[in-house]
Amino acid sequence: MYILAVETTGPFCSAAVIDEKENINEEISREKMSHLKNLMPLVKKVLEERKITSHGQKRALQLDDIDAIAVSCGPGSFTGIRIGVSSARALSQAEGGKPLIPVLTLITFAHGEKEHKGLICPVLDARRNQVYAGAWQWEQEEEKIKSEEDFLFEGADFPKHLCTKNIRERVPAGPYMLEEFLELMEVYDDIMFFGEGLLPYGEKIKKWAHTEDRKISFAPSENRFQSAALVAKHGLMLYKEGKTVGYEELLPNYMRKAEAQKRLEEGTLSKRIKGEI
Repeated sequence: MYILAVETTGPFCSAAVIDEKENINEEISREKMSHLKNLMPLVKKVLEERKITSHGQKRALQLDDIDAIAVSCGPGSFTGIRIGVSSARALSQAEGGKPLIPVLTLITFAHGEKEHKGLICPVLDARRNQVYAGAWQWEQEEEKIKSEEDFLFEGADFPKHLCTKNIRERVPAGPYMLEEFLELMEVYDDIMFFGEGLLPYGEKIKKWAHTEDRKISFAPSENRFQSAALVAKHGLMLYKEGKTVGYEELLPNYMRKAEAQKRLEEGTLSKRIKGEI
C-alpha cells in the first residue's frame, strides 16, 4: 500500500510517498514560494525514486500504484493551498477518482516529535499579530490482546497488551490573536513550538514563557516547517481510519477569509484599487 502526499501551504513545497510500514521518500523544493512551477516535477521525481518489485522485476513506482493521495489543505498560504488542492484533485481525477485524504496542516507537526511528552504547538504567521495555531499531545494507550493467536510476531514473548499512540487535541486549531492564543496555553507546561510563525513571534513567545517561568522549547530549525513527509504520516493514520474523500469533495481549509474577499464584502476593494484608501 502506498500513499502519495503533497504539501504546498508553507514556503517550500514538497512531495512524499509512504507505505504501510511508514517507509518514506520525500522530495523538497529549496526554491521559496515556487509551488506552481515545482510541485508536479517533485511528484514525478519522488515516484521515480521509489522502487518496487512487480512480476519479479524492479521498477519505479507509478501513479496507478498509489492507493490514495494525501494533501495538506490548510491553513497557510492562500495561493499555496489552492495549488495543492487543485493538483490533488487533478491527480485523483486523472486516475479515475483515486481516494483523497484531506489533512489539517497544523496537526502534521505532531509527527515531527512523536516522543515529546508535553504539548506540541504549531504556530503559523497569519499577519497583523495573528496566528494559525493549536495544541496537541501524544498519549499512549494499551490495547488488550484477546489471545495468543492475535499476536502476529513469531518468536516473540506473548504480551498481554499492545501499546499504541494517539493524538489528543488540547487547544482547538484556529485563527487567533497571538496574545489570545497564549492565554489559552497558560494552563499547560512543557510546550514545544513549531512553525514559521516562530520567526516573527518567537521573541514574544519567549518573553511570555519567561514571565510565567514556563518550560518551553522551539523545534529544531530543520523540523520547523511544513513538509510532505509529515503530511504522509498523518495521511496514513487517516487512511487506516477510512477518512478519505472524492475529488469533488476535497475543499481548502483557509480558516479565515482572504483580505481581498473581506474588502469586497465591505465594499472597500474598489476604493483600494483606485487608491482612495
